[in-house]
Amino acid sequence: MKLLITISVTILVSACASSNQLQNRMAELEREIELLRGESTFEEITVNRINLIDADGTPRMILHNAERMPGEWERSAGAGFTIYAPDGQEVGGLHVEGDVVRFNLDQHGTNEVTSYFTHQTPFGSQRGLTVWDQYPGAPGDGQRARFKELVGRDPNPREIMIPRMFSGQRFGESIVVLGDSNGNERIRLYVDGSGQPRLEFLDERGAVTFHLPANATPAILPDGEIPEFNGETVLQLLALAGNNPDTLLSVVEMDGGSLPDEWVQWLTEYKRLNPR
Repeated sequence: MKLLITISVTILVSACASSNQLQNRMAELEREIELLRGESTFEEITVNRINLIDADGTPRMILHNAERMPGEWERSAGAGFTIYAPDGQEVGGLHVEGDVVRFNLDQHGTNEVTSYFTHQTPFGSQRGLTVWDQYPGAPGDGQRARFKELVGRDPNPREIMIPRMFSGQRFGESIVVLGDSNGNERIRLYVDGSGQPRLEFLDERGAVTFHLPANATPAILPDGEIPEFNGETVLQLLALAGNNPDTLLSVVEMDGGSLPDEWVQWLTEYKRLNPR
């Protein structure tokens, strides 16, 4: 009798255990089915990167942190998202790095040709829309190879991205700048910080050849070539400093840097020719 009771209890316990295992397995299968359906709901996800793809696996959008930014060559544009064309080519994105926020649109197969940005610098803030010409070269892989070659030689060479237009606000001025095919500023239309409108036509060196109002006094440039470094001329940085050489030098020193000797010599001569 005792043996019969023991056997019955054992069978009952085994049946209960099997039932619990079956229920657990059914719950696991239900969760897996939910995942396969693609209908999962999460209240919060913490990740370094999310890849959104088409049915064939082609990337269409990638959300990423600064360390996991996608790309075919090393670059740093901060955290944000990158968008792609149906063939998988990068065509733009929004990125935040330090004091710079940019929304870029790319020319298919190359690099950005338009950018809306905000930027806080030692000289003040600037924001607006920039349009570039792209560097010349063969389409596809040949153009990317050319890009890599130029970047390796110079971090910001003007032949990679040629600035053709800027429209926005720059250090208290509302300004529109039009450039030529070499990236030289040729027309500037702006309202300065005091509310005075001004129109300037410039030669290839950046010297003003015509201006309105006519009674305004354009700056006199030193003779010779305009010093340039990393795709930027001394005139471009001088404009950011309100055309005041002392301001430019002091801000560079406060930032712990220094200007090339030829820049300092040029600024010294500019200051002599244009006493304030």
